Amino acid sequence: MQILFKNQLQTYAQKRNFTLPKYSCERVGPPHAPLFKCRVTVNGQTYESREQFPILNRAEQAAAKAALSSLLPNGVEEDESFYKNRLQDLAQREGQGAKTKKEAEMSAAKNAYTALKQRTYIICFIYILFSVS
Repeated sequence: MQILFKNQLQTYAQKRNFTLPKYSCERVGPPHAPLFKCRVTVNGQTYESREQFPILNRAEQAAAKAALSSLLPNGVEEDESFYKNRLQDLAQREGQGAKTKKEAEMSAAKNAYTALKQRTYIICFIYILFSVS
C-alpha cells in the first residue's frame, strides 16, 4: 500500500499553522526516459528527496517523506486519521465512489468489516482443520 506522504505533510503543516508545502522539481535525463528529483519547502525550511524517480509523483512523495522524517521526532507518524484515510482511499480505488464524506466513511467501514469477518472465518476453519488431525 502506498503511503501518501504529501497528504500527511500537508495535514502536519495545517495543524501547526505553517505555510503549506511547496514542491519544486527538476527533470534530468533524455526526453524518452526522464528522471525527477524534488524538493519541498515547509514553513521556510527546504527538504530534498535523495533519489531520482521516473514518475514525478513518486519524487514528490519522497521529498514529503524526507520532510516528515526531519520534522517529526519519531520519523513519519501515523496520526489519528491515518488508518481512516487509508480505508477511504482503498474504498475509492475499489470503485466504490462516494458522493459525500459520510458515504466514503460508511463504504470504508463496510469493506473493513467484511475483510475482518472473512479473516475470522478462515482462522476458525484452519483451527478446526488442525484440531481434527
